[in-house]
Amino acid sequence: TCALPILMGTGDNSTVISANIGTHPNGEENETRLKVFIDDSDVPAALLILHEESADYILASFQDSELHKISLIKITEAAMSHAKLNGVNVTNGKIVPLPSSEDNRIKVEFIGDSITCGYGVYGDPDSEYHIKYEDGMASYAALTAKSLRLNARYFSVSGFGVYVRYDGDPEGIITKVYP
Repeated sequence: TCALPILMGTGDNSTVISANIGTHPNGEENETRLKVFIDDSDVPAALLILHEESADYILASFQDSELHKISLIKITEAAMSHAKLNGVNVTNGKIVPLPSSEDNRIKVEFIGDSITCGYGVYGDPDSEYHIKYEDGMASYAALTAKSLRLNARYFSVSGFGVYVRYDGDPEGIITKVYP
């Protein structure tokens, strides 16, 4: 998750916020996906699908001089997809610091496998594994945290278990990647 500072437009022209984002291409079925949210909306303003090693993406544009908050959230698991925010560019506006506020929510951490990654939330029950069908924001963990207003952190790796990996391999366990 990356919450960008609040952006303030000049009001004279359209304010455009773009970002250069890098990735390691992993085939069309397993392209990294990110959602863009504006002003704490629950509905994403855009879905970015990264298919180039480095590219510029428009995150938002505004025709007003109001303050706006842009949140960029990676929804595909780290083991299968990568994203790197190389830079942010604001045309006809400026970046201002986010106001600080104390977070008094209960902290919780979800540790799990593919179900915690949100694997399959968009696929058919018998579909092949592709991260295009997953969305960490639609996982039971994220929905629980949102419903209970928790300050949540997530660590999940598809197929990794507590005792063995999904295929019985004792080396494919969570403690190998999360001590």
